[in-house]
Amino acid sequence: MVRNRREILQSAAAVATTVLAAPFIRRAEAAEPIKVGSLLDLSGPIGTSGQPMFDAIQLAVAEVNAAGGLLGRPIELINYNTQSTIQLYSQYAQQLALKDRVAVVHGGITSASREAIRPVFDRYRILYFYNVLYEGGVCDRDIFCTGTTPAQTVNKLVPYALKTWGKKVYILAADYNYGQITAKWMTKYTRDGGGTVQAVDFFPLDVTGFTAAATYEGFHLWAEGVKKANSIERMPVIKALETGLSFDGPSGKVTIDHATHHVIRNAYLGKAVDKTWDVIASYPNQPPSDTAAVCNLIKAPNTDKQFVIDVKS
Repeated sequence: MVRNRREILQSAAAVATTVLAAPFIRRAEAAEPIKVGSLLDLSGPIGTSGQPMFDAIQLAVAEVNAAGGLLGRPIELINYNTQSTIQLYSQYAQQLALKDRVAVVHGGITSASREAIRPVFDRYRILYFYNVLYEGGVCDRDIFCTGTTPAQTVNKLVPYALKTWGKKVYILAADYNYGQITAKWMTKYTRDGGGTVQAVDFFPLDVTGFTAAATYEGFHLWAEGVKKANSIERMPVIKALETGLSFDGPSGKVTIDHATHHVIRNAYLGKAVDKTWDVIASYPNQPPSDTAAVCNLIKAPNTDKQFVIDVKS
């Protein structure tokens, strides 16, 4: 009788322990980190551009984690240094997709690096954010481009330059896709403004300069998408972002444009004065009109390519 009573008490204790432990088990499962991938050049010729971008995404991750993470889970940032090497971009992209199984990737600096990894993430259905100014034209539902395109900046810079310094223009640009295509846009806007291009020269790609703000804003836009979707799954987050989510970042308010998966953002004209920027003029809510001329993911959501935008000068 005593043994039976003891067995009953032990069984009851076991059941109570299981019931009490269940919430803690669920909490432990919920606390599993959300893995976020980062592919940036932290060494090599482009390393000086990649390092501030890496600092920016680390800051954004730290802010989200300090606020309690996403969906009750902390963010784990997994970064690979691509060392300014396209082969490493391809290698690490597959590692992030297949081994690390990340929810999203923020990365790529040059257009060549983006086009090396974009097909990998398309193949394995990994959401991808490209957070660098570039030549425009990417139309792919699995990618969001948060940097500026020429239509958002060059068409403000050139008219100001023509008015302020004269009609004769010399164009100096980086010798790769972005520089070459941007030079065409500058030529167009110069002629539209009544100016003439005296010469166009290109410098080697290892002389570069990019800005850490779009990376910071890109991560926070993804985080807002996760919150709205209440999920880290690719399609729910994409659909949440396509509702026109916005984030107030260092460059002002940035808003996802559904049709292009680029952002509507403010443009600024400024000049350097005593190592700081003196803002001459502001142009709010500039759309990615160059990419919008060739890309409409609302009408054609299965588009997956980079268009070469015809710059008619």
